Amino acid sequence: MDNNTAFETLGGVLEGTSAHISRTLMISELESLLQATDFDSSLEDYLKSVVEDNCLLKSTVKTRKVTYTNLKSLYALDPENKLFMLLRVLYEKEPEELPLLAFMCAYCRDFIFRFAVKHIQSVPEGTSMPGMFFQQYLEDQFPKRYSNATRSSMSQNLLASFFRTGHVAGTKMKKVRSQSKPGAAAVCYAATIAYAMGMRGMYLCENEFVKALDCSRESALSLLSDADAKGLIRLRLLGEVMDVQFTFAEGIIS
Repeated sequence: MDNNTAFETLGGVLEGTSAHISRTLMISELESLLQATDFDSSLEDYLKSVVEDNCLLKSTVKTRKVTYTNLKSLYALDPENKLFMLLRVLYEKEPEELPLLAFMCAYCRDFIFRFAVKHIQSVPEGTSMPGMFFQQYLEDQFPKRYSNATRSSMSQNLLASFFRTGHVAGTKMKKVRSQSKPGAAAVCYAATIAYAMGMRGMYLCENEFVKALDCSRESALSLLSDADAKGLIRLRLLGEVMDVQFTFAEGIIS
């Protein structure tokens, strides 16, 4: 990241723990939690919904607490966190795009996942991706930091997350690299993050956040036009000059 202060102000996490040590992106749990809570819920409301109300139908209190901790690590679940509130607004408008909205939030908050995304971007479409695909990569990036068993678990969890977001396809026995298929809301989310990081003009269509979605500049521009048609943003384009107002994010991003 080039602008650490802006990134952290947005709600991103530069380094720390990773939910992928033991879990995946937990998209189904996130969806259930968002459906069980109100848009203006507080951090305490999310905790109560998971642990006391058991909205995720976990069998023990311990499991509920661990689930909440991992969801909070990935998505913040805090109305003061801009990344989470951008996700929540876009989910309310385009709920079918939750997998890639969750992907983008986790990309900013789970540093292991962020490293894995950058690694998978170098993998050609159609390449076989076995369960241990990320194991050696994790050792190369973080030498002697994790045990073999932990790296094995993380590799399988990362692969499962990428399967859920469309970056990997196939069967249980054979998975291959595929291209994710972002919609207008996911690209709008990526462009908003880039804007908050100080990017302007065509850089909003060509940056690490958009690229993480397997999205080219041309596709990003087309999807931002779709976002404009949906009323998420106001897009003005004249040749190579582009101006965007992120109207959906008013009150969150200045």
